Amino acid sequence: MTDKTSKLLQAALSLSEEERAALEWYLERSEPAASKVFDELSRAIRKISEAPQRWPVGKAGTRKVLLPAFHL
Repeated sequence: MTDKTSKLLQAALSLSEEERAALEWYLERSEPAASKVFDELSRAIRKISEAPQRWPVGKAGTRKVLLPAFHL
């Protein structure tokens, strides 16, 4: 495990179970991709916290934010 991987996993402790699972999935395949996923998640969380009402309401009253780099 590289130092960068260790740092990503440490930072992942603040993520939800689903977010952490996604990060771990990417880490198993590509450290650069995992880093990009983490950066995108961090950016999305920051945007949501700044203006939660900006995002469209989805199923069950939740709000949906797409991660541009990973949206197909």
